[in-house]
Amino acid sequence: MLVADRPSKVQGRKPISPKGPATPAIELPKRQLPTPQPIDVPCIQNSCSRPISSAPSPVSSTEEPKDAQPVPSIDSSAQSLKELVLRTFEGDPACLAQIPKLLDENPQIWEMLGDLTRITEDSWIDRIANRNRIFAETIRRRLALQKASLAGSEPTPLEQMLVANIGLCWLAAHHGEMTAASTTGASLQQATFMFRRAESAQRRLLRAVKTLATIRSLELSSQAKRPKASPAKSCSVNSLADGLTY
Repeated sequence: MLVADRPSKVQGRKPISPKGPATPAIELPKRQLPTPQPIDVPCIQNSCSRPISSAPSPVSSTEEPKDAQPVPSIDSSAQSLKELVLRTFEGDPACLAQIPKLLDENPQIWEMLGDLTRITEDSWIDRIANRNRIFAETIRRRLALQKASLAGSEPTPLEQMLVANIGLCWLAAHHGEMTAASTTGASLQQATFMFRRAESAQRRLLRAVKTLATIRSLELSSQAKRPKASPAKSCSVNSLADGLTY
């Protein structure tokens, strides 16, 4: 008897539905949360009791902290100059005519922004110190000391300009020597360039020092060639009396 001819035992049974009978939904009663009540917590420092709510109270945005410092006032001159420059950059040429008037009324602005010697010194010091503020401050103090010793007590405007140039060349020479001393891992061409730059800075420093010495020697020679004023002859009362005739 073949398997296909066997009667199936499943025949005669009722098919079972894949889904069972629908279960009625059970609604749970909603539970109401109790309203937070203030709790009396004793204050240890002031020996008093103050109510503290368990819910966080909203902080008012308009409330200022007790330790808030007053906002510093903005300099009107600097703010006006900034606004004028911004409007000039935006393409308003009419504002450019107002900048000279503002600078005339506030000379401290152009004296600070136009100090090219200070700007160049800061650039060299930043390259030498490599963003080390303590090292940069020590370099500035050392440079100021050397410039003061070279200028003397009463330098002329020409001597002041030459001393400022000597200070810049001094910074450039030391930067070149420091760069030439750290040629580890550099190629032959790079090392040659570093040494040539150091030698160029040294030559510029020597020329600046020689120029200052030449100017001072010329000033001394010109002062020596000036005719000296003859001292006034001093005469006493007796000599005047001797010259009188009766």
